[in-house]
Amino acid sequence: MSGDTERKPVAARDDAVAARPALTRPAHVAVIALGCAVTMAIAAGAAWLTGQPLLAPPLGATAFLALAVPLAPSSAPRNMLYGHAIGLAAGFLALQLTGAGELPSALAHGFTFNHVLACALALMFTAAGTEGLGCSHPPAGATTLVVALGLLPAPL
Repeated sequence: MSGDTERKPVAARDDAVAARPALTRPAHVAVIALGCAVTMAIAAGAAWLTGQPLLAPPLGATAFLALAVPLAPSSAPRNMLYGHAIGLAAGFLALQLTGAGELPSALAHGFTFNHVLACALALMFTAAGTEGLGCSHPPAGATTLVVALGLLPAPL
């Protein structure tokens, strides 16, 4: 092949990309780790200042996902927002349908059949909703379980 028709690497074709230095592995790790720390500090600080449950384990998974693989479809802001909103709604719906909303938290007082059913329904509703709307975000599965287990007894 002649030099004119050879395929060049993407970075070589885009001067802006080629000119931008790539992060070294330690720097990449540091950016992700510090980004996670700052994100959680902001969320925890907001929860502390408002007295509202604004920080839950699924949000840690969301922050890590967004910082570690920012170009993944599940890291898209739309998928994150819709995914967690669907997870919350599905969890509260499952609590109402099973009567588990009237019971103490499964983790604090033990599992009942109502909790088991609420967890199964909540995750099923979350998967159907996020996949049906094309906004898959795996940490939303944890959000719905936080609600279905009775750890977040009422919407904010």
